[in-house]
Amino acid sequence: MRTTTLKLAGSEIECSLSWKTMKGITEKVADPVFIAQEVQKQIKADEEGREYEPKVALDTDACVKMVSIAADMEEDEIGELFMDEGIVSAQAETGKLLIALLGEGGKESNVGK
Repeated sequence: MRTTTLKLAGSEIECSLSWKTMKGITEKVADPVFIAQEVQKQIKADEEGREYEPKVALDTDACVKMVSIAADMEEDEIGELFMDEGIVSAQAETGKLLIALLGEGGKESNVGK
């Protein structure tokens, strides 16, 4: 099984890049492919100076849920790590998780290492 390691508040969090993770994120947040598409649409709109309201928000709650699912940890435990790390930095780590989850299969991931 593929994994990636996120760094939050001095801790290394091993996250599964499995079908179970993908399914859990889809059920509790949204399909990771859809999340990535919405993020790309928002980036493009920002670059073009136009408004865009994403259909799914990659907010702090969504990020905590995604990491807790992938790491098989309690949401409150991940939430505290987010607070200790700093929300913006922790959200960037969640972006690394999303990239790794949707990335190339069958190879060890170096994302977040």
